[in-house]
Amino acid sequence: MRIKGVGGMRRVDRSLPGLALASLLALSPEWAIAAGAKVAPAAAPSTSPVPVEPAPTDPEEIAARKAWLDARAAHGDDDVRTLSAAREYAFQMAFNQKAAPAIALMSDTLDRVRRLTGATSKETGTIAADLGWILMDNERFAEAEAPLAQAWAILKVAKPPRDGTAFRILGYLTTTQTALGRGAERLPDYDAVIAARRAAFGDTGDTLKALAAKADLLVELKRGAEAEPILLQIVEARSAAGGDPRDLLRARKRLAECLRSLGKLEEAVVIYREVWQAEQALPDPSGIYVMISPDALVSTLRQLGRAAEAAEVLRATWETQKKTLGPSNGITQLTARSIAEVLGEMGATSEEEAIRRQYWLSRREALGEDHLAVHLAAIELANSWLVTGRMEEAEPLARDALAGLRRTPTAVRGDIINAAGIMAAILYGRRKYEEAEKLEAEALAGLTETEPPEDRARLSSAASYATILDALGRRKEAETRFRQVLDIRRRAFGDTDPDTLSSINALAVHLAHTDRLAEALPLFREQAAALDRQSGGTLAPAASTISAYANLGFTAGSVGSYDESYRAFSRAAAAVQQRYASREASGSAIQAKTVLVRYRHVFTGQVSAGWSLAHDK
Repeated sequence: MRIKGVGGMRRVDRSLPGLALASLLALSPEWAIAAGAKVAPAAAPSTSPVPVEPAPTDPEEIAARKAWLDARAAHGDDDVRTLSAAREYAFQMAFNQKAAPAIALMSDTLDRVRRLTGATSKETGTIAADLGWILMDNERFAEAEAPLAQAWAILKVAKPPRDGTAFRILGYLTTTQTALGRGAERLPDYDAVIAARRAAFGDTGDTLKALAAKADLLVELKRGAEAEPILLQIVEARSAAGGDPRDLLRARKRLAECLRSLGKLEEAVVIYREVWQAEQALPDPSGIYVMISPDALVSTLRQLGRAAEAAEVLRATWETQKKTLGPSNGITQLTARSIAEVLGEMGATSEEEAIRRQYWLSRREALGEDHLAVHLAAIELANSWLVTGRMEEAEPLARDALAGLRRTPTAVRGDIINAAGIMAAILYGRRKYEEAEKLEAEALAGLTETEPPEDRARLSSAASYATILDALGRRKEAETRFRQVLDIRRRAFGDTDPDTLSSINALAVHLAHTDRLAEALPLFREQAAALDRQSGGTLAPAASTISAYANLGFTAGSVGSYDESYRAFSRAAAAVQQRYASREASGSAIQAKTVLVRYRHVFTGQVSAGWSLAHDK
């Protein structure tokens, strides 16, 4: 399971929420006495909820359930040993994505602890934090806020400034309220923690951690200009203090993320690359640190339109992981999957397909045919075949993968919706309209379900449906989908995110094809301006960049804006020339040269003639 912290995603350790899992066995003597005084006879009927469905299959969950039931039989529901076992069992269910029974059992445990120890006891604060964490991890933020606020109010008093437990709960509460649009309410708490730690310990590691958390929140609130000087201060302090080099690398990555949020992408790339190179040199035999910063570096390079550089970084990471982790390791395979995504973005469909096929086969060999990861790999391969028009091959693979996801208990609803969307697009291509429409309705309904609609995979599926609908002549429905996806991507990812720019282009192309050039032109301008800002005026020869300026040129010329059209085509032609020169030995050279000839023909045709006519006047 993964939770979204203030500064991004981080792995959840079983000892992370609240106190250690065994801590209820060492609570205050007062509560032990109170609990002991309330021990019910073993034969007394129980009022605690007994989760029955789904039946546990994980060995640790089975053991936790047995320990809880045994404790209830021996000591009753209100004994400290029973409550400790209930807490452990609730966590095990939560780790196995059984949210409903986990929440029910943890809620019951909280009620009992509150009744036994009081509403403001440290023990109540601990269990309230546990319940809030499970709710937050399942993105039930409105429900998570109250128990987390209660836990923070209790433990910030009960724990000293250095204590990590209370500080983590502040982080959970911040994450929850940020999701609810009220993250700024927690800034005074961070200031108080920073002041307390600074007074007690000076600018040590604990104080710097609190400063970093405040900076992360400011970045989340889109107040990066306030966060940048704080992060620079942290980097300087970490550099001067020495110590674990990983602390300095983490501080530099935070700074890079802040710069990225401010649109300073080139500066961010420099830092990300330096951190990535430094992490590769760390004496870490597992190679796990080689996994961390390439993701951010690759994402930023892709945002700049530098997909080829992103592919190089991923390939280097992949080679290192194959040596340190082994070629069949799951992390190594995920990097291969990332390479395939970038190759698809570059238009290298044959290589992308080969890697996706290898990834699918390796997952199937390692995990068996009926495993969640295998079904997900299969649907991704089917999608690559969909993109290249190999519908006949894609249909049986996608059909089997979708069926497998539906029968897999641990499959996330968003993955099923994404697979349904891909299957719908394949069936439209195969002219099996009735079945395709049913799957399309299921997938589109998923955009408004309880899971956040900002999921990139599901939005990608929705964009694919729009394209298919457009190709089938269902223009009005297609436009509705194009606009829906663009609106969500703007809100979730920002105006310059690659997915947002892709949606801007898709809607603009649709409008141009329906002879609404005046509506399409501002969108093409927006896309081109974003690419200009990202590249710093040095046009990267990516296929998407060439397409953006070509579309702007055609549209502007068609509405009589010849100056703008000429400039756009000049940019497109320069990018094609650069792409051709950099790929002289590759198979794409012929294609690039053909495009260049096409643009030159345009220059000598209507656009250049119109431009000359306008200037003659």
